[in-house]
Amino acid sequence: MTRTKFKALLAASKAKVDAGVLNWGSMITLTREFIKRAEESVRPVPGYANCSNHTDRLADIEFGKQKLLEIRATYA
Repeated sequence: MTRTKFKALLAASKAKVDAGVLNWGSMITLTREFIKRAEESVRPVPGYANCSNHTDRLADIEFGKQKLLEIRATYA
């Protein structure tokens, strides 16, 4: 899942949570899934540790963790 797609899904989930259709836990689940997929794609491959895809996935993990903190601060 790309960061752009994640942002779109998170925005849609946030709208549903704010409308009372979903529980905010669904946003937590979505964010954890995003982090999990990013972590799975950062498997060490000899000679490719510094490629842009690896760096992008590490940035995605940090972005997801930050969003997780924001969700908890807003809704918990």
